[in-house]
Amino acid sequence: KTKTGLATLLDSSMCHYEYCDNAKAVSMLKSFIRLVEKMEVCKQISAEEADYMIKEANKIIDQIEVH
Repeated sequence: KTKTGLATLLDSSMCHYEYCDNAKAVSMLKSFIRLVEKMEVCKQISAEEADYMIKEANKIIDQIEVH
């Protein structure tokens, strides 16, 4: 269920980005990061998985905010 939530947030972010709504795209990615952090606390994913996903999401946010 929560992994579906992660995918949904990423899909929503991509959709907003494609329609040039960068603020919404970044907002969805930040929600993704918060969900990843909660999943790590609840032991649904490992610390390594969480760190990787958060690092990659932050890279995407940085790329969106540059443009």
